Amino acid sequence: MLVVSDSVCLKDWTDAETNVNFTNAARKNHTSAYESCSDDFLIPDFQLAKFKALKAKQRVASRNQEPNGIQNPMPFEGLIQFMKGMGVRYSNA
Repeated sequence: MLVVSDSVCLKDWTDAETNVNFTNAARKNHTSAYESCSDDFLIPDFQLAKFKALKAKQRVASRNQEPNGIQNPMPFEGLIQFMKGMGVRYSNA
């Protein structure tokens, strides 16, 4: 599964910490690739169905927090469908 994100850590930008489907799922011991995600929930640890159960949130406190909990994180396939719906064309050039 490909996921659109700039972070493999879920705690800052989703409701993983409070979502009942993720109880006790935080990874305590990380490989070097995830050192910045101490005691966090990591995308590779979950199947798509569980990932889709999450709700996105704004991780920057100074930005609008009203949309928190409304939208699910977007898998890559969803982003492609969204872009197609907007009429966005992309090429291999």
